[in-house]
Amino acid sequence: MYKWILAWRYFRKRPITLLAVAAVALCVFIVVVVMTVMNGLVEEFRQKNHRYVGDCVVSSESLVGFGYYEKFQEILETQPFVAAVSPVVRQVGLLTQPQASWNIGVDIVGIDPRLHAGATGFGETLHYRKNAPELAFVPTYEADGLGCVIGIDLMPNRRLPEGGYYHAPEPFPMSIVVSSFPLNIRGGLARAGTDSVSSRTFYYSDDSHTGIVKVDGNTVYLPLDTAQTLCGMTAPCAASTKCPSLLHPAHRWMKGCRKSKHFGIPIRRHIATCRAVIYSTMSAWKAGSKTAAASSPRWKKSRRCCCCCF
Repeated sequence: MYKWILAWRYFRKRPITLLAVAAVALCVFIVVVVMTVMNGLVEEFRQKNHRYVGDCVVSSESLVGFGYYEKFQEILETQPFVAAVSPVVRQVGLLTQPQASWNIGVDIVGIDPRLHAGATGFGETLHYRKNAPELAFVPTYEADGLGCVIGIDLMPNRRLPEGGYYHAPEPFPMSIVVSSFPLNIRGGLARAGTDSVSSRTFYYSDDSHTGIVKVDGNTVYLPLDTAQTLCGMTAPCAASTKCPSLLHPAHRWMKGCRKSKHFGIPIRRHIATCRAVIYSTMSAWKAGSKTAAASSPRWKKSRRCCCCCF
């Protein structure tokens, strides 16, 4: 009791201590507020990215992607810890409108809307087709046209003064031209001269609002098979650049990711074998034994899968 009385007397007789107490209280208050705001921002950013990419992503570092992704997808879908898998094609390109003199650089993302909505939160980002994401590429005003989904920030005059976005009751008619530069298996241009660009016209069917500024302002979603053709990822076999997957809640993310990576080892070994055979055959051609190399049974077996080497 004596200690508390003595401390209270010193506190009352020296006003400078009030300033020290106020300073300490203000610092603690600032720290609590900053930590609360930052934790909220970090958690919101984490949730937006998780909704965009899913639980686990198996991807290629190359823009030409990797072949035989269908087999890898089938293997993952049979595993008890995997709930959904979605192959994705990602490439860079240009966006413009017919008869327009302008163009902007965009990220071309080819997806199967039904599979992608199951593996990620793609369906939640749509506006008109939120309840039916499998119809995301079906324009309501052009029955025979091929639709596309555009990032919300790519749409002109959509931002309201209060910060929201304006949406008409139905998607307004608008056609856009998406161009890409198909690459060969070495990463160079697959075509030479003026024919190096592959273009196609699409119709605006919906927009996507992920909440990630870089994605909403640079991404155009196309049907998977159309994007593969546009980006030159169909011959000699179809390719994909990444495969996002959704894991069952009962399995931990890190454990599921390690298992998913493990199932890609046999495919990577097969790719390495094909690469070694192709490189050895090319060396044999340069050495002047083209006839012997072409008649090799190993070359006949591997030349069908050369696109998976990168």
